Amino acid sequence: MATLFDKLTKRPDVEHAAAFDTPGNFKLVLAKEAMAGVLDQLGVAEAVALVYVDIPGMQAGVPAACLPFVSGPCEGHAPSSRWQG
Repeated sequence: MATLFDKLTKRPDVEHAAAFDTPGNFKLVLAKEAMAGVLDQLGVAEAVALVYVDIPGMQAGVPAACLPFVSGPCEGHAPSSRWQG
């Protein structure tokens, strides 16, 4: 959500509304723009999910590419007894 609101603070129309609308009116503007931003992100997430599901190479490639970034940090937090037989 922070990224969404960071983007909103850089939009001239939102800056204008924040500066000149009453707090109550700006709250309505912000609510509308926040919902639009969330729905945009949902669309992006859906597109990525569909590609991941529809392309078998992605299902194998993404975990392989991410393995070092996830397993390395996780190994430092694993209890030593976990790896013993």
